[in-house]
Amino acid sequence: MTARRIALGIGLALAGAAVGLAAGSVVAGELAERNTAEAVLLVGVDAGSVDPSTQLADTQVLIAQITNGYTALIRTPLILDDAMDELGGDVAGLTTDDVARMTSIASGRTSPIVTISVTDDDPERAAVLANALATTFMERLNAGSMPEMPTQVGVISASLLREAAPGSPRIDLPAPLAMAGGAVAGGALGLAIAWLALRAGGRVRPGERLDGYGLDELGPLSPGETGAVPPEPARLLRSLVAAHFPAARVVVLTSTTSRSAEPSAAVGVARAFAAAGARTLLVDADLAHGGLGQALGLSGRAGLAELLASPEAEPSVVALDGVGEVLTAGTTTGDDGVRHDALAGILSRLRRGYDAIVIHAPALLDEPGTASIVDAPGVVVGLTVTPQVDRRADVRSAAHLVRSLDNPLIGAIVVQS
Repeated sequence: MTARRIALGIGLALAGAAVGLAAGSVVAGELAERNTAEAVLLVGVDAGSVDPSTQLADTQVLIAQITNGYTALIRTPLILDDAMDELGGDVAGLTTDDVARMTSIASGRTSPIVTISVTDDDPERAAVLANALATTFMERLNAGSMPEMPTQVGVISASLLREAAPGSPRIDLPAPLAMAGGAVAGGALGLAIAWLALRAGGRVRPGERLDGYGLDELGPLSPGETGAVPPEPARLLRSLVAAHFPAARVVVLTSTTSRSAEPSAAVGVARAFAAAGARTLLVDADLAHGGLGQALGLSGRAGLAELLASPEAEPSVVALDGVGEVLTAGTTTGDDGVRHDALAGILSRLRRGYDAIVIHAPALLDEPGTASIVDAPGVVVGLTVTPQVDRRADVRSAAHLVRSLDNPLIGAIVVQS
């Protein structure tokens, strides 16, 4: 279990670090974009030079071809050298190759609009370079000093639609630092998610407090054939039951799932009532498994199943020292579970002969019929919780299910493994 938790934590931390690294890279890219200056040009064409029989779509493609052909020259020495000579000291320390790498050209597939983008650490210099490249290109193109393109469309001019302006002031956050920060933040987030996942979806830990699930702890129980509840929790349990139903005193004990079903809990609670001098009846309502009868060595005896089949018959109970009387699950198959109306009638009869009735019910989340037992009139409900076996999500679901019914949930008995 510990190894799985560690593996989950490490895995989520690494995943978070990877996501954070990618996010840091994106942030670094966004910061770089703030230092990109753009100049926008409109390249004019001579539509009269196009063959009249040429389709409009073909004409647009030809326009794009000539536009792209000429604007590709912007990143060559033909334009770069003239632009840098014009700027002089403004581009000190930069070479033609440096400016070529800093420059990108974009144009639409069928559009004569061209965007010249220059990205630099210095937003002012990026704008100056973009405008110089745009001006140099326009001057050469308008003066007719550009190489001719082997196309059917003639270019006659270029005009500036939008001058480049400096971007926002440069934020001095190098990409490696942004990526490292993202990785650290992502790793921390991954660990936090792992911790929350383990808290929410892992198993109940030994010694873990149950008030986080909205459960009062009725005390620990060491499982065994006869079961036992320590004196203090036994007094608390009796007082809670009496506070809710002074006359009825019917306690239904259920586990969350069949993995944690523990009939010894019901035996222990029955002992607590018997020790207080109450005439006690212990009932096994888990018809499918009959675990209580097995734990007490009473297998094969008629019990609740037969009583459900013949509600007017006398209950076949067995006296057991220190516990009281026991009504086993019986020998008839219990695949259909306990019907709500039938159990209500039987409990009404049994209450007249006993001070306290303790019912061992099937697992609440595994057996649909258990809700009928828990919802029987005039009972209180106790939940058994087994650390390292019960999942936290199951405990929460079971507690929520009981609270959605009419009968009170008095708390939980912790079954110690």
